[in-house]
Amino acid sequence: MELTQQFVTLGAVVVGAAMSYLAATATERRRHRNEAAARWEQRRVDLYADYAEVAKRILRQTEDVGKLDPSSDDFGAAASRLRTLEEDRSALFERLMLIGDRATIEAAHKLNHVMWTLQSELPGAVPYTPKWHETPWVVPLNDLHACARAAVLNPKRADLSTDFPVDVSSTLVQFDPGEGTSQPRAGS
Repeated sequence: MELTQQFVTLGAVVVGAAMSYLAATATERRRHRNEAAARWEQRRVDLYADYAEVAKRILRQTEDVGKLDPSSDDFGAAASRLRTLEEDRSALFERLMLIGDRATIEAAHKLNHVMWTLQSELPGAVPYTPKWHETPWVVPLNDLHACARAAVLNPKRADLSTDFPVDVSSTLVQFDPGEGTSQPRAGS
């Protein structure tokens, strides 16, 4: 009887240790997922704030350039600053296309359209036409964004440990500046 009691005690210890290990592992995984989700959200917040800041600078700089005499030395320097800001906006927009949510991406498309329209009204600027979205490189670039979003934001990837769902089909978007909205591309 004493041997049986020792086996029961040993079994209880083993079961207790296994349950303790499983509980600690589950807690650690949950903590890691929460930290990863918080890091992703912080990246989004930082990106959205940076994009909004550059957009405001572009709008102000566009206004400043518009007030200058095109033949003045100040005009060339101000136009150069505007080009630099536009390059910064473009780089941020690429990141926004990768980690931004659908509504934010659509809002950024609309804001881009407004900024480009205002810039095209400056002296010496090429008039902006929404038709440039129909150039041959736009669709492959949008496909790259869609595939990259799927790879980066796929919640089933263990190496990212994210909890937010991603509908890959919703990332295949064709922006129609004439209507001011994004539309799912045909075939997606």
